[in-house]
Amino acid sequence: MNRLQTVLLLGTTVLAAGCAGRTRIFDGYSDAQVWSAMVASAKAPRYEDWRVLENEVHADESTRTVHIFRVLKRTYVTPTAPPLEQSREWRFDVSLGKDEVANAPLVDFTARQFAVASHV
Repeated sequence: MNRLQTVLLLGTTVLAAGCAGRTRIFDGYSDAQVWSAMVASAKAPRYEDWRVLENEVHADESTRTVHIFRVLKRTYVTPTAPPLEQSREWRFDVSLGKDEVANAPLVDFTARQFAVASHV
């Protein structure tokens, strides 16, 4: 996984609970490079403590948007409580735009629910 894909993958996990989205400018990369990294990251998600049970990805090149639906599961363990099985459904969109000031690709991450699984 290259640096751009890693940044895009991390971007999908930094959406804070209650936050509608996050935007990032990718100065120094072409639109084609960013689009390719967006699609590759969406198709091959990696999480430290969640397992991906389902990962539906629809890349719409005409609107430059990747629609993602994921079902995630984990066993949450703390020293003071019994293991807790958790599962989450996660829906979000990642859209490619252009920052006019920087003249660089701009990626907008938008979650369609209140919390993102990596923050729950």
